[in-house]
Amino acid sequence: MCWAVLKRSTLFRAITDPFTPHLSTKLQFTVAMPCSKDAYRHLFRKVAYMFSTYFYSIAGLLAISLMVFVQNIVAAIAHRKQSRYIPGKVSEELSHDSFVFRSHRTFHNSLENVHQFTLPAILCIFLGASTTLLAILVWCYFFARLAHMALYYLLATEKNPSPRSYFYIVGVLSTFGVFILAITRLFI
Repeated sequence: MCWAVLKRSTLFRAITDPFTPHLSTKLQFTVAMPCSKDAYRHLFRKVAYMFSTYFYSIAGLLAISLMVFVQNIVAAIAHRKQSRYIPGKVSEELSHDSFVFRSHRTFHNSLENVHQFTLPAILCIFLGASTTLLAILVWCYFFARLAHMALYYLLATEKNPSPRSYFYIVGVLSTFGVFILAITRLFI
């Protein structure tokens, strides 16, 4: 790796010797560069290996992002088809009977939950967690959220727990599993 070393600087002298009168001189840096082309190639190979190793996890995270994007488009289209359309506002009179309400709630529910899963999953990749276990958790979360989305779109029910609640719980358990995986990889 390349790094810069602070050497004989005014700042260093001012910190170590408070009586230094040379505060007007510039900072001097010595740059040590052991980064040859071979070092960069080695670093590139390591990064490429990491991404090829975690291919299924990264593909799952991409699928999750795409699903949330599609939910955004569906909610925007449904919202704009209303007779009394106000940008950025969903009528408070709407309930689960309305597809506009359900599509809006599906998208916002995903927004509330997706970062809680994706951030620790990305952290697991950088920590070198188990590729198989992470891929299983990522795809389990994706399919749980996909089923949750489909049931939210199709079922107009105010009953609680509704069938979508069970898939929500599977997503929460997957999120908990990713947190545990990251914590164990970090501290154990």
